[in-house]
Amino acid sequence: ELSLQSNLITGPIPTEIGMLSNISKIVLSHNSLTGTIPSGMLSNLRVLYLDHNRLSKSMLHLNNATSSLQYLNISDNILTSFPFGKNGFKELETLDLTQNLIREDIFMVMDGLSSIKNLLLTNNLFYGSIPNTIRSLARMEKLHLDNNRLIGTIPDDVLSLVR
Repeated sequence: ELSLQSNLITGPIPTEIGMLSNISKIVLSHNSLTGTIPSGMLSNLRVLYLDHNRLSKSMLHLNNATSSLQYLNISDNILTSFPFGKNGFKELETLDLTQNLIREDIFMVMDGLSSIKNLLLTNNLFYGSIPNTIRSLARMEKLHLDNNRLIGTIPDDVLSLVR
């Protein structure tokens, strides 16, 4: 585990941090980190906290090596786009992107997160309708879509997620 939480660390996340192949948890929350999230950083992580920084872009190139990631918190940054593609998050259970500036169609976000339990997207600029494919998120326990730009009706399938 590497934890540098709640310091006065500034600048970009060094790309060399991705070489820590035996680390399963990295906590870099509550600093002043800027720039991009280095590609390759997620190779063997299960838990990654990057919340409460100043990250503006995400350059995550995900592949099968990221399949062990279970918890990802990039909340309270200044991301403007969804930080990764649809592939590579087969085990992701919690994704927290709360309080960013992400302007994406909500359908693109929900597609491909089959193991997700907690999807926290409050206070962004997500738009579009909640997709009917939400029924495929069978493990969902918590879905927070507050304060976005969603339109349309609430799909009947949302009720099937309530336990």
